[in-house]
Amino acid sequence: MDRRSGEVLWQVTARHGFPHNAVIAGDSRLFCLDAIPPYLKQVMGRRNIDIPDDERLLALDVAGGRVVWERTQPIFGSWLGYSQEHKLLLQAQRRSKDMVSEPGDRMAVHRADTGDVLWDRKVSYDGPCILHGTTIITQESAYDLMTGRQKRRPHPLSGESVAWQYTRNYGCNTVIASENLLTFRSAAAGFLDLATDGGTGNLGGFKSGCTSNLVVAGGVLNAPEYTRTCTCSYQNQTSLAMVHDPDVEVWTFSPLPAARQRVQRLGLNLGAPGDCTSESGTLWLDWPSVGGPGPRIDVRTEPSRPRWFRHHSLRLAGGPLPWVEASGAIGLRQIRIGMGGPRGRSGRYTVRLHFVDPRLPRDEGRKTTDEESQTNDERGNTKYKFAVAIQGQTVLEGFDVTKEAGGTRIGLLREFTGIEIADALTVTLRPSAQGTETVLCGVELVME
Repeated sequence: MDRRSGEVLWQVTARHGFPHNAVIAGDSRLFCLDAIPPYLKQVMGRRNIDIPDDERLLALDVAGGRVVWERTQPIFGSWLGYSQEHKLLLQAQRRSKDMVSEPGDRMAVHRADTGDVLWDRKVSYDGPCILHGTTIITQESAYDLMTGRQKRRPHPLSGESVAWQYTRNYGCNTVIASENLLTFRSAAAGFLDLATDGGTGNLGGFKSGCTSNLVVAGGVLNAPEYTRTCTCSYQNQTSLAMVHDPDVEVWTFSPLPAARQRVQRLGLNLGAPGDCTSESGTLWLDWPSVGGPGPRIDVRTEPSRPRWFRHHSLRLAGGPLPWVEASGAIGLRQIRIGMGGPRGRSGRYTVRLHFVDPRLPRDEGRKTTDEESQTNDERGNTKYKFAVAIQGQTVLEGFDVTKEAGGTRIGLLREFTGIEIADALTVTLRPSAQGTETVLCGVELVME
């Protein structure tokens, strides 16, 4: 129809029907499936009703309705997506938990100008699919638009090739994408930063709608209120919009498997509420693991339950990585980190240790919280002064964290190179005198 006058310009009669998820326009073409919906084919099969063989995939001229090309094979699914950049048409399933059953595990990509099949593969996935550059993003993984092969990535710990995947907690909508973010419901409102590929994060306090409503546009994450009729109870039930703030801590989780090869790069963030990827590319894992799934690593501490502390990074006055130094363990005597991979092999690593005196500055002069009282003694006299050994060799003696940092709540980093590590890295801490204590926030190791 003419959108200004409503005049009907042309029409095409379906042989069976046009499933609405399989109608899409681009580059002056209208692509559509003329087919029986998959769930009805299921019913017909159970009732021994013959399924017609004249279903078709059509490309029509938008201006006049002329059939540009028509294909009768392959006909499956109920979802079409068009890549204007690459002039390719994706044909796929729309299987998901929020709709009627749609059987089948298949994808195909056609050349948009001719309808010729570029590739046709059996693929197990949930839809709907998202076209993002040369990538087809499903509701859990990703495939190459040009070949149909599953996308892979280097494992952040070992560098070995693993399937690119993501995960989310329970949620009743589907994933949508912008240039740099996937947004979705993951219990609360959730997202995946495609730029850093660091895992699934959450925006606390509210959930996204039962239909997709976390929409990125013009640098703003828009969240119109789509939850009024939902029975889920969340604190904030209102429309809102957000912009990026670099001071906001972002904690994530991911379905990465345990590394099969030897660890090459790892950060261990003691007492943190989740994982985080640094600008240098190190994946910092929370320990103990509390923020959600992630790659398993063998970590042992003495004592097994040191005193943990955690603050927001904005509570620190400074430091190399405040979101690492804002949490840690007090009273730790030893930490052992397994390297994985074949036993008996060794390599040289750079080891970085992060410290902080977690006590409030003396001049802050306010009542402490229960958590803060754990890191202050009654008189505020506890001193963090101790020796540090790596692989049994002393690297710091009489190390006074407060003095070296220049005060409390200031992060501190010490780096050691050429550390030979075979099956495990062992860091030992020993108080310098009676009345002093140990503190450790994070351990980073990078193969040289």
